[in-house]
Order: sequence, then C-alpha cells, then structure tokens
Amino acid sequence: MIQFKSRLKTPFCLLLQAILFIYITDPFSWTYVEAQGQLKLPPGLRQQRQQIRHAVGGIYSDNTTLFFRNSPFRVTEDIIVNPGVTLEIETGVQLYFDTGVGIKVYGVLRAIGNEFAHIEMLPFQEQLNYEENMPEFRLVDGPSVRQGRLQMKYRDRWRSVCTMVTNWTSIDTGVACRSMGYSDGGFWRWYRRVNDTYPLAMPVPGCLPSAKNLWECDGFKEPNQIRMSENLCQGEDDIGLYCWGPPTFNGWARHWKGIQIFNSPFYYVPNDPDMVAAQRESHSRLEFIDIMYAGYDGYTKNMTAALYIEGVPPIMNGLRIQRSARDGIHFYEPTGPIILANSTVADNRGHGLVIENTTDGRLFVNWTLISGNYGDGIWYRQRYGGASLVRQPGMPGRYKRELTSSPHLHLMNIEKPRAEICESHKYNESLFFPHLFAIHLQNGSTYSELQPRPCWIQVRLPKRLDYVYTLQFLSVANRNPHQFGSRTDLIVCDGNFTFVELCARERFRLPIRNGVIPQSVSISEKNCDSFRFIISSGKSNL
Repeated sequence: MIQFKSRLKTPFCLLLQAILFIYITDPFSWTYVEAQGQLKLPPGLRQQRQQIRHAVGGIYSDNTTLFFRNSPFRVTEDIIVNPGVTLEIETGVQLYFDTGVGIKVYGVLRAIGNEFAHIEMLPFQEQLNYEENMPEFRLVDGPSVRQGRLQMKYRDRWRSVCTMVTNWTSIDTGVACRSMGYSDGGFWRWYRRVNDTYPLAMPVPGCLPSAKNLWECDGFKEPNQIRMSENLCQGEDDIGLYCWGPPTFNGWARHWKGIQIFNSPFYYVPNDPDMVAAQRESHSRLEFIDIMYAGYDGYTKNMTAALYIEGVPPIMNGLRIQRSARDGIHFYEPTGPIILANSTVADNRGHGLVIENTTDGRLFVNWTLISGNYGDGIWYRQRYGGASLVRQPGMPGRYKRELTSSPHLHLMNIEKPRAEICESHKYNESLFFPHLFAIHLQNGSTYSELQPRPCWIQVRLPKRLDYVYTLQFLSVANRNPHQFGSRTDLIVCDGNFTFVELCARERFRLPIRNGVIPQSVSISEKNCDSFRFIISSGKSNL
C-alpha cells in the first residue's frame, strides 16, 4: 500500500500517527476526569434523573429520531438499526439502559450533542455500591486483558511472577483470575523472562477453593515474606494465565452493553488541498456523548467494549467513556482513519483504546485524556495477511434482506488491488492515493540478473508537490528456504520514462523473507516524477 504525507502549512498524514495531549491530574482526585470542552462529572451517577417518559427498543426498519422533548428514554431491549436505516439522537437526550442492553447499528447512527448539553447513556439502575478500585493483579503482553503474563503490584511496582519450575494448581489459577474480577481461569502459556520487570517468586500459592483473592492464599498472606530476587528465578519463564466467565466485581450486574457499529456506510472525501489522496469518511457521527457503566452483554453473559466499531470509524468528538466493564473503545479491522478529539477515556476495566487488525494504520488522538484504565492506554495491532473486506461506498440506502445471522456480511466485498504487477505493469493513474498493489511470483521461478524482470510497476507522482510517499507492507510470504540459495529483493528506485525497463536511481533494496514484514519506507523528492517497484532475482512466491 502506498501512502504519503504533506509538508505544506496544513499538514496531513496517511501514516500511523498518535498525537496525544495528556493532562496530568492530581493522583488523589482521579475519581472524575475531563478533557477540553467537557464539564466535570462527579463519581457515580449523581446527575439529576427525571421521570422516564418513553420506553424504546427493538428493530428499527425506518429512519427514526429520538427527540429531546420525549426524553428521558428507557431502553428495555437492544435497539437494532437495520442496514439502510438512520437513527438520529438529538442534543440533550438521556437514555437509560436495562442490564445487558445496548445499541447495535448496521446502518447509520448520528448522535450529536453539544458542549453544554451532552447526550447521556447510562444504566437504568443506579450504581450505589460500586467497586471503583482496580485489582492489584493484571495480565499483560497478551491479546486481551483476559490473557497474558501474570503481574502483581507489590511495593509500588508491577512485578511478573515466576513459579520456580512449579506448576500452579487449577485452584490457584482460578483464584488468581477471581482476583482480577473474572469467574474462573487456567494456565495458558509460559512467558520468556524480560529485563524490564522485577520478578517475584511464588512456587506454591496454596489457595483454597473458597478463596476469592490471592491475598487470602497461604503464599500471599504475609507480604513481607514474598521473595523477590532475579537469582531465585534464574531466567526461568513467567507464568501466563487465561481467564474466562462473567465478571465478579461489585456492581457489574447493573452495567449495560454499549454501542456496536458494524460497517457503517461511507463516502470518499479529499485528504489534501491538491486532490492527490482521498479517504473514507463514515456517515455515522458521535459527538458529546457520555457512555457510562457500559460493557456487559446480556446475550453472551460476558464483557464487551463500551463502544465497538467495525469498518470505517465515525468521527468522534467530545466523548466521555468511563467505568466500562471491558475496553473503552474497540476498533476491529478499521478501514479508514480513526479520529478522536476532545474526549475522555478513563477508569475502564480493559484497555482505553484497542485498534485491532487495522489495514489503514492512521490514528489521530487530539486533546484527549486516556487515564486510569486497567489495561493499556492504547493497544495497537496492524493486520497481517488475509483478504480485506470493505463495504461498498455510497449514500445509505435500502439493501436486499437476506436470512442470515449476520445481516452485515452480504454488504461486504473484498478490496481488490489496483494491479498485479507480475501480470500487468499499468494501473489507472486517475485514481486517488493510496494504491494497493499485489505481487505474486510463481513458486520455482528463476531468472538471471541480466534478464528483464517480470514483476515491476512505475507509479507516477504529481509534479511540483512537496509530498512524502510511503510504501507499507500488509503481507509477505516467501516459500523458498533461503538455505537453498534463493534470494528475492524488492527494489524501489526512481522511474525512467525513456527506458521503462531501467531505474534512474536505486533508493532501497528490501529483502523478502517469509513472514517478515519489511519496515515502511518513505520517498520525498520534489523533482521526482515517478518511482518504480521491481522484484529482483531468486525464486519466490509473494
């Protein structure tokens, strides 16, 4: 995928960027947090509650607006917005959700409040006896806060746990997971020792089945007797756990589900003043919304993110997401840029932001406070391999209904490359950046360095524009073992319009190895009219 950024006075960027402006607050007043443009909210649900006027829920097959004059609303069952349907929520609307109930959007959701009258989404039952303190045990370096390396907060530092080549019992691992607010759990895997943690040794926790916390076990009852020394572990692996089941912390039963947006329709907008690139922009929009005490799915009886988004993310401004039972915001396979501004994502029992399997790579976080979350502030993973599914652009309209358990799947198409450069060396130059190219050289192919290369393409650049173009790799496979003497390189060079088979100047030569994604490379040359990609020498299957 080829991307670029500008060096003009109004810069834009198609690369991964995270612009974070973090406010440092007093550590003893973290019970409420705020970002720019947000009013202070005391702990819990202490805003004045009015009498419920209407009850809503069910499947919405026609465009619907929730008016402020009819607020507050009680949501007694999931609100499901069908494909081709728009749900609008007016400024100042209050929505109170029953336990485990939320909003599921396959069409468009436009919830736009303002700075002085937020849209409020809260549980119907008030939280009176809520466990606000986070556990002193956690799981890190895993795919979620439920899986990973076990760490314990001991003497003002998070420390990994080594068992000194002793297997914990199933009772020990279950109690460890209950210490973190889960119902049960077990052993997952061993983690190799790293140098950035100070380990503690716990070979035999000695937990009883009735224990609810590791501090109740014999091995943890006397904190001063817990052994801490690198020599005790001697480079041994740390224990990793996998926890499951419904949450067990006080107050979880009154959480509502949250908002889930599945592949909202989008359109293309220019990404720069020179009309070189275009980006996808969702028809959905979320502004100045308070999403409090979400994260429990009543259907699956398990935890979920307060705001879950697939596909092109909506523009998000002025959000306050706090006290979720899992992640604050979860982006799964985002196919457009993520823009989050003037928001607060704090005190959630998962990660603050999760970006999983992204193919776009762009993340813009501006004037946003991400603080006090149980997991990471931002957890990011780029997608590797596989076909990219993208919904067809266009204005939201009616779609043919199909009998399927996932009504959004029939709206998706595989994103096709602009060219397969081993078969064709041309592409439609009138299309906007970014360009997606595929390279497939049949396994067993071999040729001399003196022969013309079969895989190449020349990309034209707009003249006299001071841009930076970036080459990013999504998937790489080379099935020829390098020990057999085969070698495959990707050459990036300046184009030559007189002799298209030759390079004017070589910029990069990147070795292609199986399963290894090369580092992204950038080209910035105002006087360069084009550059070429060439697969050179060896046997390969890309």
